[in-house]
Amino acid sequence: MYKIHQLFIVKFLLLFIGAFVIFSIIGYSSIKSIIIEENKNYLQKIILLSALDIDRVKNLELYAKNISNAAVLRVTMIKSDGEVLAESNFDIHAMQNHKDREEILQAQKQEFSSSIRFSQTLGIDFLYVAKKINYKDAKIYLRLATPLSGIMDSFYSLFFKLALAFLLILSIAFYIAKLMSDRVLYDLNQLKNYLEEISTKNYKAIMHVKYFHEFLELSLILKNIIKRLNKKEKKKK
Repeated sequence: MYKIHQLFIVKFLLLFIGAFVIFSIIGYSSIKSIIIEENKNYLQKIILLSALDIDRVKNLELYAKNISNAAVLRVTMIKSDGEVLAESNFDIHAMQNHKDREEILQAQKQEFSSSIRFSQTLGIDFLYVAKKINYKDAKIYLRLATPLSGIMDSFYSLFFKLALAFLLILSIAFYIAKLMSDRVLYDLNQLKNYLEEISTKNYKAIMHVKYFHEFLELSLILKNIIKRLNKKEKKKK
């Protein structure tokens, strides 16, 4: 059976450990979604900027590499039939037809499309964003991609910082709870000592309550009881 101050600490720990677990589960998925969404928005903006003057571009391969170097992204330009026109990170002649790629299929139906998948060309996971644009009276797809590992590194860094901040708050709260528990224990010990003195018929004993008003009220009630007992004791004599 727990003592009062021990029960206080145990319940506090269970409460905050539970809160930390819930924070970890909800925070993990929420922060991950936010970071991925921010990267999608960034890729969309780069696509819009890149498409502004694309009609003036004569060498798409060079243009793709220039965008890639400036934005540190993988850039791919694809014909409407799936043939790769330009690619910043790979030889287009060694690349497969892209008409069945998830983000290309989606881009046929919506303004921007996105997918997170494994690249068969480069052998790593990417976040892809694609858009159908006009190039010299033809419809092509401009696709940008960023490695998923970079996104996850940012996510883990942010999540670790938030978890560390939460643990710091937990440590401070635990210290405060321990301090409160010690104060409860102090007043309880004062009450215990007072009752022990009374049990030996030391009716002049003093109870030194220091922290909690409730214990002070209890001490006043006990003093009144002791006064009555003391009077009865004197009458018997």
